[in-house]
Order: sequence, then structure tokens, then C-alpha cells
Amino acid sequence: MSTEPLPPPHELWARASTLAVVHRAAGIADAWPVDEDGVRYDDGGGNDALLVPLPAGRLVVAGFDHEYSETVDADPPIDLLAGGPAWLPWDLLVPRQERDELGLCHWWDGERWFDGRPAGRDEPDGAAMVLRDLASDEATIRAARSVLGAGRDEPDDGLRALLGAAAGGVVAPEHVDALPGTADDAEGALAVARACGITPGAPRPSRAPRPSPAQRRVRRRSSRAHAALLHAAMREAAERPRPATPIPGRLGRLLGRGGRPAAEQALLDHVRGRLPAGAERGVLLVLCSDGWSTSAEDPAHPLERAGGGDRVVRALRDADRDAAHGSWWFVRVSVGPDGDRIDRAFDGIPAWWPADHPQQGPGPEELRVELERRDAAWRPAWAPLLDEAHETVPIEAA
Repeated sequence: MSTEPLPPPHELWARASTLAVVHRAAGIADAWPVDEDGVRYDDGGGNDALLVPLPAGRLVVAGFDHEYSETVDADPPIDLLAGGPAWLPWDLLVPRQERDELGLCHWWDGERWFDGRPAGRDEPDGAAMVLRDLASDEATIRAARSVLGAGRDEPDDGLRALLGAAAGGVVAPEHVDALPGTADDAEGALAVARACGITPGAPRPSRAPRPSPAQRRVRRRSSRAHAALLHAAMREAAERPRPATPIPGRLGRLLGRGGRPAAEQALLDHVRGRLPAGAERGVLLVLCSDGWSTSAEDPAHPLERAGGGDRVVRALRDADRDAAHGSWWFVRVSVGPDGDRIDRAFDGIPAWWPADHPQQGPGPEELRVELERRDAAWRPAWAPLLDEAHETVPIEAA
């Protein structure tokens, strides 16, 4: 276990409490909320930090930054909770870790800080970003000025007084009244200060012990390594024959041409409309999942602006979706003088998908969601590899 030079816990708590008070004074309740778990920072964009006060003067700092927490997708994986003491709030930390949302975990045992990253692993954990407003008194004051909309010429005396009072546990109404800028909710701000234990007579917050899970799932493969394993198996998968895609009723036949369903014809028309001048043949390659899609070019039969068509591709995928067989992930649309053709790939990565494309296939969670929709008989042979990313380990009883 390596140590991390975070500020002393009493300084972290005073700064976090100050920002919680300032945000509430400004009428902003969701950026630094306070509840029974502690004080939380939430930027509203998926980055957060949680300061959890515990008995015996202990403190846990956990969080995640989706850009800077490289610990989450490290290869080999990093288990930030390995060797953690029994008194950690496992009920809070384990679900975050299993969702890949635990990028940093530091704990103060009453004497020193510990960092969940094992010795020799220096991948950034995102603490420098999500805790940047707590790095120093000056950083906290700058952040508070921004929240309050303090003018350039307004002094920081009120904020410095509030921060000092928070450190001493003596925040009073006059500290809120002296804040620069706009502070509209003095009563709410004082309630937050009491909840943080920084007003006279307010007890120091301490999260009550909660039942902890007996086991937890930890990564044995990073998400990238897991995806590479799956994609390699998908390259080898044979596509099983499926029943012909039905034409969806009389309306579909009326809207389509040449006996094709309307969604197929719309996609063929889209591709034909993107043929370069003088070209007779064109090919569109698309990888499509529920939430996104990406295209690839066939060098032998290029299209103009080949990356478009998301709407018509999705319309065909939705029309093809089947309760038993599921949805396809890859589609190849070919138009030319000798006929039009649409090829679909349900079970793996087809040979015609470029091996050098940066996106080789859907991610593990997307694959899992899709396969859970299918009948068991239509799950491909590589489906058991979805469970190759994690293993279950026991949690030491408190």
C-alpha cells in the first residue's frame, strides 16, 4: 500500500464544508450536497468525489473522473480496495467499483493517509482533478468566489473568515452574511454548516456502520483487454443462418419497392444517393449498437460522405429486431448494376469488416445487453467469455 500526500483530513473537511455552505448560500444544492454519507462533490458530468467521515477520526475519500482516473481501465487491472481495512464503508465502495466508477480511494486511519493504488502503480487516479478545489485554502477561495459571482474588486475577507471558522468549528450567521457576491439562502447555508459539524456545539459527523456485502467482484481483465478477447473470438465466429427477414405487413409492401421492406429500400436509396459522380457501384459498412454507430469505407467502392445515414441504418436495425434472434451489429449495403444486397452479421465480426478499423466491435456491456435479449439457443459460442473479466473475492468482516 502506498501513501498519497493529500492535505490533512481536517483541512480537507473544512474546505469541503466551506464549499458546501457557499453553494447552498448561492442556492445551488446539487454541486456539493451533504447527506448521511458525508460531503460530495458532483460536477454534473460524471465526475465526483465523496468525503466520508468515520468513527475514531477516520476519513475516506473516494471518487471518479471519467477523463483522468486512469486506474479504472488500467492494464493489468488495479484493485483499489485490495488490502483495505475492515472499517472501510464497503457498502458504498463496492457498488462503485463494480460499476467501474471507483477511480480513487484514499483513507486516513487516524494517523496517516493510505492510497488504494498498490506500490509500483502510478496511473493517475483523478484525485488531482476532482479534489482540485480542496488542494489549498486559495483554491477553495477561488472556487467559492466563482460560485458567488464575486466582483473582481470585492475582497476575500468574508470567505477567509468563513474558511477559518469552518476549520475551528465556529461558523455563525455573521460569517454567511459577510460573503461577497450573491448569497440568497443564509438559513439553508447554516443548516449545511450544522450538518458538517462546523458550527458551535454541532457534533462532528461520523457515518454509522452499515451492513457490508460478504463478497465483491473485481476485475481480472481491464475493459480494453476484455474487449480484445471478445473481439478476437467474434472474428472466429461463424454466422448462423436465420429465417428470412419478414416484410412487415401490407403497409411495408406498399411503402417498399420491388418486394423489399421499406426500411431496407430506404437504406439502399441512401447509399445510391451517395455514389460518386460516374460510379455505378458503392458499398457502405456500418457497425451499429443501441446507442451509437460508426462507418467504414470500402476502398474498392467508396461513397461520398460515407459516414452519414445513421437514421436509416437504425431504422433498418429496429425493423429487423427479433425477440428470439436479437439484433445485428454489422451491416454491409451494396448497390450496383448487377443488383443490390444487404448483409447482416448477428453472431460475430464479419470478414468484410476492416481489421484495422479502430472500433472492432461493441463493448462488453453492449454485448451483454444484446445477448440477454436473445433466446439461449441463439447466443453465440463466445458468450461465456463475457464473464471472463471479473472474479469474486471475499470481504474481510469488520
